[in-house]
Amino acid sequence: MKDIFRRAYFPEIHDVSAADPEAPAELLALLPHAAREKASFLAVPDWAGRAPLSGSPAMVQRLGDSPERLVLHGLTHKAPESIMNRIRFGGDNHSEFLGLSVIEAKNRLHAAALSFAGLFGRAPAWFCAPRWEPGRLTRQMLWDLGFAGVMERRAYVHRNLGALPLSVLSFDHGPRHAVRLAARLFRRRLSARLFASGRPFRLALHPADRLDPSVLAEIGALCARLDRQGWTPLSLSDAFTK
Repeated sequence: MKDIFRRAYFPEIHDVSAADPEAPAELLALLPHAAREKASFLAVPDWAGRAPLSGSPAMVQRLGDSPERLVLHGLTHKAPESIMNRIRFGGDNHSEFLGLSVIEAKNRLHAAALSFAGLFGRAPAWFCAPRWEPGRLTRQMLWDLGFAGVMERRAYVHRNLGALPLSVLSFDHGPRHAVRLAARLFRRRLSARLFASGRPFRLALHPADRLDPSVLAEIGALCARLDRQGWTPLSLSDAFTK
């Protein structure tokens, strides 16, 4: 592991959409000051098919001011309801690409990339599947469409420069109490391993995080510890240029 990655973390602001235009700034404010200039924004062009970013030109302008930090995060971030989703998460189905055929997945990804390009004046360089569930999408499909990289569940993968393994600390796991409790216990164990080893990781924040006082307290304690122990925030571009 390169020295630059030891005791480093990559902040990510997920589910950036016109459905909740205040979320990005409010989530950024939860991060240590130095991390706010490093965070990636995972943008959804038309949240749930009801909130197109094209209807929020001021938000598009703000996001477009830092194009290197933008990541395509699906087209709508929504899928039809399913029994398995209700059992597993207890809320809306956000696994947009899960269950699609190869053709459907490619068509949806192509539509999402076109929408992103129309909004920001440039094709998306990076992609992250909603819920980190790409379904039948493959890296090769992404490369064929011109993407430079993909955020996978356990790594950042660059088309030409390889993969950087990264665990994810995420706090949004739906409304089911049992699932949230299990996720909290998992985060506790994972963060203990990360702080002990100094291995780099991703800090993924979602809009719902700022609405739960217990999650806010957990994020606050984590960020304070990162600052206190001298962890370094890095950007997505830092992952493959340093």
